[in-house]
Amino acid sequence: MQLAPRLLQTLGAVLAMGAFLTALLLALQAPTVGLSLAADEGAGLRITASAVSRLGPADRVLSLGGVALQPDFVIEEPDMLPDWARYNDLMAGMRALNAAMEAPQVAAQLADGRRVDLEVRTRHWYQLPMLFWFQCFVGVVCFLLAWGVWVYRSGDRAAWHFALSGLGVMLSACCAAVYSSRELALQAEVFLWLSRLNHLGAMLFTSALVMLLWHYPTTLARRSPALLAYAMTVLTFVLFVWQVVPAPPMGNAAVLALFSFSFAAAFVQWRRTRGRPLERAALKWYLLSIYLGTGLFATGILLPVALGIAPPASQGLMFSVFLFMFAGIVAGITRYRLFDLDRWWFRAWSWFIGGLCLLLLDLALVSLFDMSQAGALGLSLALLGWVYFPARQWLWARLAGGTSAEEAGRSLGRALEALAAAPDEAQLRVRWRQVLSEQFAPLEVQERPPAAASGVAIAENGLALHLPEPGGGPGLALRLPQSGARLFGRDDAARGEVLWRMVQHVHDAMQRRETDVQAERGRIMRDLHDDLGGKLLSMVYMGQGEMQQIARAAMQDMRDVLSALGSQGCSLDEALATWRTEAAQRMQLLGRQLDWCQPDDCRGVWLSARQQTNLGRIVREAITNSLKHADAPRVRVEWVCEGGAIGLRVEDERGDQPSAESATQPRTARTIGERVSDLGGTVQWQRADAGGTVVQVSVPVAPA
Repeated sequence: MQLAPRLLQTLGAVLAMGAFLTALLLALQAPTVGLSLAADEGAGLRITASAVSRLGPADRVLSLGGVALQPDFVIEEPDMLPDWARYNDLMAGMRALNAAMEAPQVAAQLADGRRVDLEVRTRHWYQLPMLFWFQCFVGVVCFLLAWGVWVYRSGDRAAWHFALSGLGVMLSACCAAVYSSRELALQAEVFLWLSRLNHLGAMLFTSALVMLLWHYPTTLARRSPALLAYAMTVLTFVLFVWQVVPAPPMGNAAVLALFSFSFAAAFVQWRRTRGRPLERAALKWYLLSIYLGTGLFATGILLPVALGIAPPASQGLMFSVFLFMFAGIVAGITRYRLFDLDRWWFRAWSWFIGGLCLLLLDLALVSLFDMSQAGALGLSLALLGWVYFPARQWLWARLAGGTSAEEAGRSLGRALEALAAAPDEAQLRVRWRQVLSEQFAPLEVQERPPAAASGVAIAENGLALHLPEPGGGPGLALRLPQSGARLFGRDDAARGEVLWRMVQHVHDAMQRRETDVQAERGRIMRDLHDDLGGKLLSMVYMGQGEMQQIARAAMQDMRDVLSALGSQGCSLDEALATWRTEAAQRMQLLGRQLDWCQPDDCRGVWLSARQQTNLGRIVREAITNSLKHADAPRVRVEWVCEGGAIGLRVEDERGDQPSAESATQPRTARTIGERVSDLGGTVQWQRADAGGTVVQVSVPVAPA
């Protein structure tokens, strides 16, 4: 039966609250006499803080209730003891101390010979040290983070393992919180089982973490070794309880050995996610979270214990690394802002490796060369400063060399030059796409609805970068930059914003220039209409014969010019209808025959005002050439629309002229050639099979 997420969340909160309250109850049962004790070179234990007026930090306690105080009695983690004999002696001492402190008072024997009776009390919650609350907080928060992911992904095996890892951390942290924050004595059986459960929690956390890496971000194999991993957890726990392993620190060694399998799984995952940038980014985040957290904990706690060296930091405080680790894993699994990872991936790892090198060097110098802690730390810092940091800077320069500020400036300069050279808005859109392809090398560029094209933004967890189009219209979605090698990041979004501002400035300048051109056209149109138009009209009415015909032709040319200046363009089928009517009238007046062929539907092609004017003049010049110079009785005009271009073929039958060369006047060929060149097309003059002239024109056009 599938439970509702709200019910599962409540169940997780109840489990977390139960673990915390159990730890709190056990911690409050530990007796207290108001002393804080620490071990040093002398006999007994030294007082570091006292709530008893007769005792102070200068005093040393040799025994309490007749039980001799040993340095191991104040150890934070019993797993650090080198052998089972001392481990069992600690538990026996706890048993004796707890029995002695069952009385209302207990006698403390001091090193100076004094004997002081101390009142035995139970602790209140506000007397618990901050270390107790901190460890419980870390354990509960880590569990709730992992449980919260599983609640909404209960069918995902990776989420199951993540939830178990959170359970392991909570179990280990809450158990450690009780015995690491005791004043001195703790019930022996409680101490013993808390130590064992702490070890079980560490093994469960490690096994679940390795299994999580097996299933995330991709499943490495159908048959999961989860059963084997968790069986090893139970086996090592049983061996630890029966004290079969050679020494308590071997439990930490087992945790490290189990964790070593994660490196093999990480290597295979890295190879599997090649060419899959979203999964690779999630894996990067996950590995960064795991190895930074567990690496610091293992180096600061587990490794020193395994080597028999005192840890450099408190185990309770080192639990803080699990907070960052679990928060990072949650961010990776939920894929939160994975595109930001590349900004600090190298820096985070270099910082971690630097700290790891410092700890390892310090441990090696102390254990191998018997140096003091201060001397080892100083030498380690010197070696890091002389060797590691220069090497890191050199490597960073090599990795970041292709993205220097100088190269980025040159790249943006080339982009601006390409955009500014666009002759019109259509070409600007084409070049905008070319610039984006050169800058980001995406696998694909898709159009987006105009309503969604609001600005530059990263989308789909970094898989896509959304940008508007210059002048409005559908926006663009670039997908998978660098041919799918990585995700889009904030640096890409910033560069896209700069490019967008550049193309928008170019578009605005183009619009202002077009506005100025339109204003100048309006002035020219008014001058032609008011001045030249009136004079030509007078010549039409006053002239006679050929002069009147010339005036009418000039009047028609002027009207064509005015029409072209004021036109915003038209569809090809509208232009063909106008040109056919004009050509038919001319041929009919001269008694010649016109064969006009055109596609049935040309509504898919749009002509600009310049294309409309030039194509009309081209077909008129070609027909005039056939009528005037070749004296052709029949002229065939054929139009073709295909491949984003308009094809025009004008062919005449041979008249009185003997060849195509004599039928083609240099001025006509030059005029048509100039107009075709202005439209970016091509023109060819040929001799027809029947001896006439053939002119073929091809002009590129845009869809409507």
